[in-house]
Amino acid sequence: MSGRKLLLTIPDPLGDTIKASKESLARKLKTSSSLYGTGVFFKGAENNGGNSLGALFPIIHLTNDINVIRERVENSRKLSKSLVVGGTTLGINQAVFSEQDQVDVANKTGKQYDTNSIILVGCKVLEVGSRTAMGLEQSWRSWTNIGVLAAYLKQENIEVQNMTFLKQVVPSDPSIFMYCILVNIKIDGYREETKVLAGLQQLRGSVLTGYAALYTVMGDISRSKSEESMDRLMETVSGGEGSNGARKKESRSERSRSVNTV
Repeated sequence: MSGRKLLLTIPDPLGDTIKASKESLARKLKTSSSLYGTGVFFKGAENNGGNSLGALFPIIHLTNDINVIRERVENSRKLSKSLVVGGTTLGINQAVFSEQDQVDVANKTGKQYDTNSIILVGCKVLEVGSRTAMGLEQSWRSWTNIGVLAAYLKQENIEVQNMTFLKQVVPSDPSIFMYCILVNIKIDGYREETKVLAGLQQLRGSVLTGYAALYTVMGDISRSKSEESMDRLMETVSGGEGSNGARKKESRSERSRSVNTV
């Protein structure tokens, strides 16, 4: 257990009252706070779909910026709760998560990943410290049936790089996911994306426990203040310890669609 921390931001589904694209929502978030100048934005690959927790969240944001996280750990009132979009208030789910476990599926040397998509599996637990919560923490793989999803992806030749199990530590709010699994994958083209979405439609709500959806790295909006800060985010979440200088530099256009993530 590494204990690495991440700040995860998930805006509520837009519904029928807010007319905004995922890209415009990400831009609105980015201009609302300097914290979104760090980390990475991902957008949902679907506009709707069946799952056990209702509508799909449009975008997510991940950052491991030490100062941003420390501020919110020390004062949870600094966590975002809402955002005004087009005159309408949109709820924001924001929490600090701690890494509890990680499975290095790809067995990458030096753990240098080139993920361009993630599957977010989120689990809500009504009572912190309950028997259900403890069971999930101790047996998260079998409890969530995440192995079934991993087997499906392997069968369809989708490159699964690793899976990270996260626990919410601040604000410890059961209305937000108390536990998340990030399944980090590399998708090559629309055909592979369609295979992933087909598998999720089959498995979520019946086999997979909780919320499950595919998210892809956004374009320029995903770029933080510097490419180095993005590298640090991806290395920290993946547990990599390699030097940035040892990596081959990618073009800016390639980085907008592919990152070294968990």
